[in-house]
Amino acid sequence: MDPIFLYPEENKGKYYISIGKSNDYLSTPGGNLIESHNEALIENLVYELQKNAEVIINKDNALEGFPLETVSLYSLLCTQIDFWNDPNRNISLEEAINIIENDPIAHLSAGPEQIDQMHQWRSATIILEENGISWGLLQYIGGDKREVEKLANIIISDFNNSSSSEKAAFIQLNHIMQSPVFIWAYIYKNLSIDAFVTATTQTANFIVGLETHVDDKLDEITPEGLNEDERTDFYHDNWQKIYKKEKINFYNEFEQLVQSTRKFINLSQENVSEFLCDESISHEFKASLRTPYPDYPKLQKNKTGKEIYKIGNQEFGSTKQIHIFFQDIALKAIASLLNTKGGKLVIGIHEKNNKKNVVGIDREGFESHDHYERHLVGLMTNAFDTVIVSEFISTKIHLIKGIHVCVVSCEKYNGNECVWFKDKLYVRTGPRVDELKGKEQADFILQRQDNKG
Repeated sequence: MDPIFLYPEENKGKYYISIGKSNDYLSTPGGNLIESHNEALIENLVYELQKNAEVIINKDNALEGFPLETVSLYSLLCTQIDFWNDPNRNISLEEAINIIENDPIAHLSAGPEQIDQMHQWRSATIILEENGISWGLLQYIGGDKREVEKLANIIISDFNNSSSSEKAAFIQLNHIMQSPVFIWAYIYKNLSIDAFVTATTQTANFIVGLETHVDDKLDEITPEGLNEDERTDFYHDNWQKIYKKEKINFYNEFEQLVQSTRKFINLSQENVSEFLCDESISHEFKASLRTPYPDYPKLQKNKTGKEIYKIGNQEFGSTKQIHIFFQDIALKAIASLLNTKGGKLVIGIHEKNNKKNVVGIDREGFESHDHYERHLVGLMTNAFDTVIVSEFISTKIHLIKGIHVCVVSCEKYNGNECVWFKDKLYVRTGPRVDELKGKEQADFILQRQDNKG
């Protein structure tokens, strides 16, 4: 079979993986296009896949075989896109309790290997104790269901508030290793790679899997024609030697799996610095779309005795008026980005004196993130134009430090006209939004027309 070459390809600020000389892009097993704003992630993924001698791609442009059978950048990104890119998708308390009750750490062996387990699991048990969990009370025999539920709630909170890349890593590792407590400690509580691999290789699953693998290897090399006694002697003479060799291989394979998840998480989080860069001609922050930060002011009476909300020098007769005021501020910023060089408006970050505080969008009272985005797209469509919104603006919810923000990405508008907001023309001057009037406005329009010509 001839090799299929894969190439990273950029299109309108997003990166894809093109397949050979075709016009097709690589997809996930779920049928979703593999795409990312993260160039480094896509480049590393292509490098990983091209190391394989043969890449098998099915009729749906998804990979088959090895990249999906282990933890790889491809399998992790596919899990993220197909299942965990939805910020509203979480695990339930019942699911968390079930996987914890089956965790090796809740099943300390009764045999001589118990001493080794207690020693090798010490790093993880310390993390449990630091989080107020008694390891002894987790044990399946004589354990306390309340302690299991207590740990389940901690894991749920960390998992549900984490990035989709961390969720994908958690799910992938647990599918193979079936040790969610160790995985939680590794991904969310800074358990080192060495401590994690060592702890996992002291579980019954690992030991039984290794011994079964050694038996299979011995079956492969056992000479044919031996009688039962000769076969037993051959096993006795060679078992320990094969065991030592394969144990090293198993350790190395486990370590590679874990390193793949760490690499994936680190590459995925590189975008965080992109969202938290300083305000500039192409980057701006807003604490919210419609809700004042940190909260609504208290009602007070003005000079005429009317109840009002006062924010700075502005007076509002209702929360609806407050919403319109703040939404207009965001729309002015979007119009200015479209008219200048394009860029990003990150909603959910309060910036003051160059200090950025991630406050998120969940405080704004929308039913869901989908409802939030549909509301925002509706505002932009009413303010600008359907074509402008569909072709030059995209929105996406991201997790930054475990908090949801909305990133509005704008390309520079290349139409024949400028983008107007309520009959006013806004541009960016450095990190500021400025309204152009009079001669400045006329010069800007003429310059734009000359550039188009």
